Parts: sequence; C-alpha cells; structure tokens
Amino acid sequence: MKNKISIALLGALALTFLLTSTVFASDIYEDKIIFGDDFTLASGQTINGSLIVFGGNVTIEKGATVTENVIVFGGNVQIAGDVKEDVVIFGGNADLLSTAVINGRLVTTGGNISRKDGATVKGGETQGYSRGNFPLPFAPSSRLGIPILDPFYLLAMQGARSLGMAFALGIIALVVASLWAQPLRRVTTTITTNAAAAGGLGLLTLITGVVVMIFTAITICLSPVAALIAIVYVLAIIFGWVALGTLIGERMVTMFNWTRLSPAVAAGLGTMLFSLVGALVGLVPCLGSIINIALAAIGMGAVVLTRFGSRLYPLGTTTTVTPPSTPNPDSSNTPTAIA
Repeated sequence: MKNKISIALLGALALTFLLTSTVFASDIYEDKIIFGDDFTLASGQTINGSLIVFGGNVTIEKGATVTENVIVFGGNVQIAGDVKEDVVIFGGNADLLSTAVINGRLVTTGGNISRKDGATVKGGETQGYSRGNFPLPFAPSSRLGIPILDPFYLLAMQGARSLGMAFALGIIALVVASLWAQPLRRVTTTITTNAAAAGGLGLLTLITGVVVMIFTAITICLSPVAALIAIVYVLAIIFGWVALGTLIGERMVTMFNWTRLSPAVAAGLGTMLFSLVGALVGLVPCLGSIINIALAAIGMGAVVLTRFGSRLYPLGTTTTVTPPSTPNPDSSNTPTAIA
C-alpha cells in the first residue's frame, strides 16, 4: 500500500511539472501568462516578453510597456501604453486610447476595434486571422545578444525542455502502468486493433476540443466549464501518449529480451524514448508537426473510444487473461504405471 501511495505521489509531481512546463519555459523568456482572470499593467510597469491571457480582460495603462506581443483569448483589451510588437485578440474588443502605441499589427477575430484620436498602430489593423502572420507567444527569442551564439543557446534551451517533458511523461507512464494497468491495456489494445478509427475520432476530438474551449472561455458564465474541459482535454492527450509509449516499451522488451523488466518500468522507458523521438521529429518543419499531431490523435481517439480505458472497444468484446505458463514436469521424475 505504501508503495502505491509513493508511486501516486511521484506521478502527481511529474504531472504537475508537465502541465506547468510551458509556464516554466515562459519564465525563462519572461512572458506573462494569465488564465481565467483580468490583468492590468499599471503605469510604469514593463513586461519584458509577451503577455498572453486566456478568458480575461486586459488593461495596459499609460506609461506601461510590453516589449513583445499581447495575445488575448476570450477577453477585451484596453491599451493606453506601448506594445512593441503585435496585439492579437480572439473573441474580444480592442479599445485604443489616445496615448496607445502599437509598433506591430492589431489583429482581432470576433470583436470590434475602437480607436481614439492620437492612437498609433504602425503595422496596420486586420479584422480576422491572416495565415502566416500569427505571432508565436512561446517561441524563444534571442537573449544572449551574441548573434553567433544565439542558435546554440536556443537549441540548448529547447533540448533541456524536451528532456524534462520526456522524463515527466516517463514517470507518469510508470505510475499509470502500476496503478491502472487494465485501463491502459484497453487503450493500447484499441490502438493496435483499431488505429484508423482511433486516429479519425482523435483528430476530430482535438479540433472540436479547442473550438469548445474557446467558445466557453468567451462566455463569461461558462469560464469554469472551459477550465474543466481543458483539464480533461490535456489528461486525454497525456493518457493517449502514454499508451503509445507503452507499446514502444513492449516492443523494446521483446527486441532486447528484457524478461526481468517489469511492465511498468518498460512503459516508463518506452514513453520517455517515444517522447524524445517525438521532440526530434517536431524539429522538422511542417512534416514534424503533422506526424506528432497524427500520433496524438491516435492516442486520444483510443482514449475516447474506451472512455479512458473504462470499457473495451468494440463493445461486446472480452479480454482473455492467460496465466503464466509453468514448466512441464520431468518425465523421469513422474511415477509411471507398470503394466
């Protein structure tokens, strides 16, 4: 019992690290991220990075400065200060006071723009999303100030983040395989036997999940629902990814004949390796993202089909548990009847 409690606590720690890894990375690049709350940047204050807000209103007072982008999902933005790059708003209105200065573009989707005399938008205004012009809030920018070293610095930071996420996912896989082996087995079985159905449903779920979260975040009274949906959404992605990594771990056990390796440890190692390979594949422009999304869709689809491993798919099927084989008794030690 104590071992299970220790494993569960270790998994909770790994999950906490994984879910907050984006925030940790943003602290490195000095971005400010707000979930479900209003935010005011007071006069004289500066954010040395981007400001990203989900489900809240933003006020940037006169004399306040954001050195990179302002990106808001489901909230209104009032600007009287200075934004050095772009302002992008999904499902909200933009109110520019006379002292507002936006050095980049102002992009709004599903909202209106109110602009006082004297307000400056140097990059122009756009109503709607323009492909290829969306700022990446989590993209690391140059911080060393030495052009020849910046690529190595960014590569090192991305590598450290990928290693941390792979390790956290490996620990989560170890916990899941130890405490919820049967639900995990149902998900992995669905992946191997119904990969096409899982992939199609998973891709649909990935898309509709984002749409539903944005819609509920825009509706103020449904903001708690958006948070709950986001939690379930992330857990489903993680569970599906762990199931894929578990299959890799099983293949490793068979390939290298690691007969003494426990299934839980194999799941952890497989998921860690699978995550590292996924991070490397993700470095390939366009194609890498497509491959990772397709894999995540297969895992999520299997989770949805089995309802987080609580039932078999297709319905009505049964699993057969085969007991471990025992060696045949030696015929020389078995008494025989003499005719």
